[in-house]
Amino acid sequence: MEINTISNSKNKINNNHAQRAVKAVKSISRAHTLSTPDKTVLDKLEKSADQKSSLGWQIITKKMWGEPKKDTKVQEHKGAGKNKTSSIKGFIVKAGDGFAQIGRAFKALPSFVYPAIHGANAAEKQIIIESLDKLPLKDATSVHSIYMSDKLLMPNGVNEAAGLARNMGPIHTIQLSRPWLYDGVVIHEVGHTKDYSTGLGGLVGTTSSHRPFGIGPHVTEYAKTNHWEDFAESYEAFHTNPGHLQNTSMAKYNAVAASEKQSLLEKAFDNKPVREAGKVIGDAIGKVPFLRETLQVIGFVLGPLQINKGYNQLHDGYNNDDPGKKLDGKLNMAAGIMHTVKPLALFGLATDIGHAVINRSIKKGNMTPQEAEKKVNNAFKPFTQPIGNLAYAIKTFKQAD
Repeated sequence: MEINTISNSKNKINNNHAQRAVKAVKSISRAHTLSTPDKTVLDKLEKSADQKSSLGWQIITKKMWGEPKKDTKVQEHKGAGKNKTSSIKGFIVKAGDGFAQIGRAFKALPSFVYPAIHGANAAEKQIIIESLDKLPLKDATSVHSIYMSDKLLMPNGVNEAAGLARNMGPIHTIQLSRPWLYDGVVIHEVGHTKDYSTGLGGLVGTTSSHRPFGIGPHVTEYAKTNHWEDFAESYEAFHTNPGHLQNTSMAKYNAVAASEKQSLLEKAFDNKPVREAGKVIGDAIGKVPFLRETLQVIGFVLGPLQINKGYNQLHDGYNNDDPGKKLDGKLNMAAGIMHTVKPLALFGLATDIGHAVINRSIKKGNMTPQEAEKKVNNAFKPFTQPIGNLAYAIKTFKQAD
């Protein structure tokens, strides 16, 4: 009796599973036949995905909750005549955009401009240039300005220094002591600026902050000072006495070698004609005090400025339901973010070029702003929809609460 009861229960469970399986198969079959009701459901799902993606963009523009309000300001009629002041202003804005685009293009490409050298005589300049020529182009250009001094003191103000490298965010400079000038010192200090070019602002996550640097064995006594000097001394030895570094620490030799690898684009740029052009430009910039530092700061803010421009365009686009403004805003914000992150700068340049091609196509009447915006939405949906999904979930939770 007990056995039969168990058997009957099992039969009921199996029947339930079978019924569910049949329902699932029917549901899948209906979805594949794409009957009219199922198409409607799929359209709704696609529309929902687009709405989530749109919500993701609105979050980026700080319009997280609810639909953006329409702009109630009276718009000027397009046919209204523009005065002379507005024409000049428009010309200045266009010229500024053009120069900014050129600046972003140069920033996206591998750096090839040699550092500006200040206060060096011809013989000293030759030692510096020849030392830089021994290094990969990406390392030689990691320093932006080099200054010669008759006497150089360590930060403690007591001990004399052969050279000092300084990290000032987007600006990397080197000071060299005239009595101690030789190729090893130049290469050591470039090791520091190369290290500053990695990680977050050269402070967190730099090459030198990872093992094997900061631990023994050390290639010199001075390398024991800290992980920054350990890397710089290892870097100097790698280029001036590689056998000694290999015998001391093969792990550090391999780590420096790995950091020296160049991308295909960097290899393409690292040739004599490009280097010579970089030297000429660097020498010309060096004739104007602090010009190189100023250019570095301008290059550093180009990305954030483009993000800000895109934010304002996207904000206006949602306020006024203007697909053209939304299109420009999305592409400018995306490109600006890419230009701000050096490894993505080339993709930022590609986005800028694509933006120009799309605008030209709209101007010729090959596509409407709405069609262009839809294509851009589809391209960025993998990034914006998850943000929209999260915001929608939080919003629903808050409403339920």
